[in-house]
Amino acid sequence: ERRMALTQGGDALYMHCLPADIGDEVSSSVMARHTVNVSREANWKVYVIMAMLAVGKVDNLVSRLNKLSR
Repeated sequence: ERRMALTQGGDALYMHCLPADIGDEVSSSVMARHTVNVSREANWKVYVIMAMLAVGKVDNLVSRLNKLSR
C-alpha cells in the first residue's frame, strides 16, 4: 500500500505472473484489489513459456510459421 501510494494518483496497476508471496512480495489488500488483472496476466504464462521454448528449439520458426499461414 505504501508503494502504491507513491504512484500517480495512488492507483497503479499491479501485475504478477504468479505465484505471488502474499504478505512478503505484495500486501493482501493490493492483491485483493488487483485479482482480476493478476489472474488475466497469469493465464498467459504457459503460452509465453511455450513460445520461448519453440523459438529456442525450432530453427527459423517465424519464417516456417509464415509459410504455414499462407
